[in-house]
Amino acid sequence: MFYPGNRILSVDMGSHTYKYIEAKMKPDIKILRYGFVEKEQLFQADKPAREWRKLGCRTRDTILSYKHQSMIMREFTLTARDSFQFRNKLQEEIKQYQIDLKDEFDFDCLMQFVDKDTGLYQATTAGISRGVNRDYINKAYCLGLRPKAVDFQVSAGFRLINRALEHSEAGSFPYLMLDLGYESTMVGIADKDNIFALKTVPAGCRLIAESASENEYYYDQLSMLCIEMINFYMTRHHKELMQGIFFGGGSCFPAVSAFLREQIPLYWNDLNNYIAYLPEIPDDMDLNLYANCLGSLYWNDREQEEWGVEL
Repeated sequence: MFYPGNRILSVDMGSHTYKYIEAKMKPDIKILRYGFVEKEQLFQADKPAREWRKLGCRTRDTILSYKHQSMIMREFTLTARDSFQFRNKLQEEIKQYQIDLKDEFDFDCLMQFVDKDTGLYQATTAGISRGVNRDYINKAYCLGLRPKAVDFQVSAGFRLINRALEHSEAGSFPYLMLDLGYESTMVGIADKDNIFALKTVPAGCRLIAESASENEYYYDQLSMLCIEMINFYMTRHHKELMQGIFFGGGSCFPAVSAFLREQIPLYWNDLNNYIAYLPEIPDDMDLNLYANCLGSLYWNDREQEEWGVEL
């Protein structure tokens, strides 16, 4: 496993605040401390590393997570003799994407299906602009942290939701998931095995506090994204999508949850409704705010081999 010791620090590098969880990993996850700090407070200080140390975290070994509109996700189905040949073919496909998008990307993949009789391999790949990825890593070093892995926030949220649903008798797959961030919104459709679709737009809950016209723009973007994803799923899979789950800073605004429930015809929950199924969570933790931090702690060996980026 990639954890270098029995303690790890998970940091959600948001556009407005950095959330963190320090945890003991063995024999079971035990959360030692958690909290958040404004990004501006850190990087406007003379010595950001000293400012970070004031938070009291005792380990520097860190998993980073973030989201960015440059992120792309694609499914590939290719024929190959073995996994080595498949990965070579996958790299060729990825290079073509980089040429088409005129940017260098850091990619990782998760193998979904292998048919040994036909040689058919299927994988989901996720990529992020290499410049963006390096910028986040450099910010972590600036804080005196030791980044050991980078986790895509969509993967962290997906991991946490699945863990909660698998323990819930009322759990339902597939689902629409929304990460309502401060500067951006991520919408995806997932089941217990895979993320089918993903889109991130630079419109976040910050707009709610601004003028009425900006407020309206945010809700228009939210509605458009949800409807686009629902139609995509129903067209491709020929069945209804019943459930929506939202989290992130926007969950704190009652108007957002009211809008979703009134305008988007799904059964909606936020992540705090699932705390009872996650016994390792402190009673006073707002799961909507710490979802990505916590999801990174559930990274397992298989994902480390096939999905995550070890630095």
